[in-house]
Amino acid sequence: MANCFVIMPFRPELTYLYRTVKAHVESAFPEVSVERGDDRVLTGPLLDKIVDYIRQADVIVADCSGRNPNVFYELGRLRSELLVRRLLRVEPAIEVLLSLKEWLARKHSS
Repeated sequence: MANCFVIMPFRPELTYLYRTVKAHVESAFPEVSVERGDDRVLTGPLLDKIVDYIRQADVIVADCSGRNPNVFYELGRLRSELLVRRLLRVEPAIEVLLSLKEWLARKHSS
């Protein structure tokens, strides 16, 4: 089974977005499992768990809207792990940060 890891803030108002992405990806691609850092019960430090998710992921979906520092930290860890596939979600009105332009970025329209 392939793994898709979603990097995004753990804010209550974004839970619906995460659940929508998860449901859509898992229905369109039944062989893909979608998870976010807070999906499982923590048995160790959260950052260690997130690094494990990043290492195991075949695909990463990142929500960079709001420029959350934790999201950018996780993207930095992703870069250091040298993963091949990356997908960034950016708000249409927000420019892609210069350091992220080398990554594949697709604008999301609501």
